Amino acid sequence: MSSRFSRALSETVQRPWPVAVGLSLMGLSALVNRLANDYINTFPPANESLPDIIHALFQPMDFNLFVTAGEQVVMILIFTYLLFWDTENFPFSFILLGSFFLVRSGFLFCTILPAPFPRIDDTEIFKVALVTFGTRDLFPSGHAGSLLVLGFLIQKDRWVRVTVFILAFLASLAVLLMHVHYTIDVFGALFIAYAVYVFLERHVAPWARQKRNRLGPNRPSKSSSP
Repeated sequence: MSSRFSRALSETVQRPWPVAVGLSLMGLSALVNRLANDYINTFPPANESLPDIIHALFQPMDFNLFVTAGEQVVMILIFTYLLFWDTENFPFSFILLGSFFLVRSGFLFCTILPAPFPRIDDTEIFKVALVTFGTRDLFPSGHAGSLLVLGFLIQKDRWVRVTVFILAFLASLAVLLMHVHYTIDVFGALFIAYAVYVFLERHVAPWARQKRNRLGPNRPSKSSSP
């Protein structure tokens, strides 16, 4: 285990700029999401929620523990898997997730939906600095999109990827049955997460996966033969 950790750390250190960019994007997305929620709260809440077929068929059910603490634990496990068993994609995963939440925050500024009612609010179990979520923080679903975008990234192990997609489906179903999100929020998350992944996989991933030494990726070392 110690050798695997050392190898993972060594591989990650050889990609300093992707790590820095990824962590910066994660921090920026948290800040922009907070600003989006503050903007949303400047508008008075609507008196009625929108009609939704899932909400009409089912009364609110409490899956709060699964969609909060459960999903956070799953995210930690996914990053652990990427660090130890898919190290090449570990720095890129932060870029991917941060970009998804930045795009999501843009949609929050564009369209303000009324909160579903009645609903069971998802309570934040582990508070993170700058990260806030509100009752009108709806389109697209962050619960569904964050798992989906990382599921698209996992390619090496088919069963890990399938497991992540199953958990994304269960998280999507849970927020629908809690009446935390509308159906369009969940389906929108699928398409937006896939679009973010495809764009970054094509234009950013090759750079993020490239190893770098102190001399840069394309400069030979002094000891190399002419």
